[in-house]
Amino acid sequence: MKVAIVGAGGIGGYLAVRLAAAGNPVCVVARGAHLEAIRANGLTLEEAGGKTTTVQVPAAADPAELEPADLVIFGVKGHQLDEAMAMARPLMAQGGVALPILNGVTATERLEAVYGEGRALIGTALVSAEVVRPGVIGKLDSETGIIFGDRNGRQDTQPAAAARAMFLAAGAPAPESDDVRVDLWRKMIAWNGTGTLTAAARCTVGALQTIPELRTLYEALVREAQAVALASGAPVPEDTAEKVIARFGKMSGSIRSSMAADLEAGKPLEVDHMTGAVARMGRELGVPTPATAAMYAVLAPHRDGR
Repeated sequence: MKVAIVGAGGIGGYLAVRLAAAGNPVCVVARGAHLEAIRANGLTLEEAGGKTTTVQVPAAADPAELEPADLVIFGVKGHQLDEAMAMARPLMAQGGVALPILNGVTATERLEAVYGEGRALIGTALVSAEVVRPGVIGKLDSETGIIFGDRNGRQDTQPAAAARAMFLAAGAPAPESDDVRVDLWRKMIAWNGTGTLTAAARCTVGALQTIPELRTLYEALVREAQAVALASGAPVPEDTAEKVIARFGKMSGSIRSSMAADLEAGKPLEVDHMTGAVARMGRELGVPTPATAAMYAVLAPHRDGR
């Protein structure tokens, strides 16, 4: 199975190394100093314990310079997906399928709107990795894996089953799931609390855990996202929010969301496809989301960066 990765940043780069090191044909789309480093020295994954793996992979800023793929993995952020889909058309030209590993719950329908029904899987990333310097992926703090399946949440249909077998054989964890849609929404429900609020309040999870007013707001955000999920028909258990809140109390207090880091750095935010998506779906479904709508309003002026 030929693999192309659009956005070889933290998670995309991690997958590129894992899959290529196992002998799979992999190419990557990258830009700037990261691209130049990959071309000159290969793409490297630095793991805990000092293990380092470097692979040589075709890399380009323009996907038209690369061969079409059977599986095109999109490792960009929500606000970057429209541009990525347009530029990745050559990679999808021979009937390939797209695998989004973006935050949020709308990527699959956005991909199918461009490439056609059945041309996109559902995916959610439970891996923590980042570009520590050009050409090098590191800080692998969590490696639960990439959970993915077809648009109905199944993992036993093709090409999802073949792609998952490839991941597992390459040592890239692809956990089993009874329904991938549940995993997708579970992450979104949790993110609407910690992700939204660590950005809006410019703080870490520790502040959400210890400041009563922030803790109350956090729980409201989580419960609003679950209400939207249930109203949308997502097959999430009704106790999902309570389980998310219970796990939240055990999280490391030093954690903050990538959107909080992007806000601090003055980078564009994927707020329209995260907090904004929950608020928008709430309006469309008639579900009140006052806390989420307020947080979206606070973050919206920063959507395009500094």
